[in-house]
Amino acid sequence: MTESKREIVHSELRSRITDPSVSPLKKYQSFVLGKKGLLFLLKYEIITGIFGLLPGVLGLITRKLLYPMLFKRTGKNVIFGRNLTIRHPKKISVGNNVVFDDNCVIDAKGNANNG
Repeated sequence: MTESKREIVHSELRSRITDPSVSPLKKYQSFVLGKKGLLFLLKYEIITGIFGLLPGVLGLITRKLLYPMLFKRTGKNVIFGRNLTIRHPKKISVGNNVVFDDNCVIDAKGNANNG
């Protein structure tokens, strides 16, 4: 994405987030989830809120089982570390043998996401 297109996307996002006519819930959904719908919001909040910081092997196993439900596609043998920030997860496809280490930001905001 060119710098000018990136600036346009950021400008549009800023406008949506600062719009006083939009509720805080809708702003959060737009910024973090990239989609509307209470069901996905609840699923996202439960999975990331409860299991996102869970330490040790129990945390790794539960994230390995639950985090793929948040993404568009997830390959085999993906490891999700602790305290991940995931924005617009339904736009993200993850390949095989990928490791997201602790404290990573995985962000697919914008319109030009091809996978």
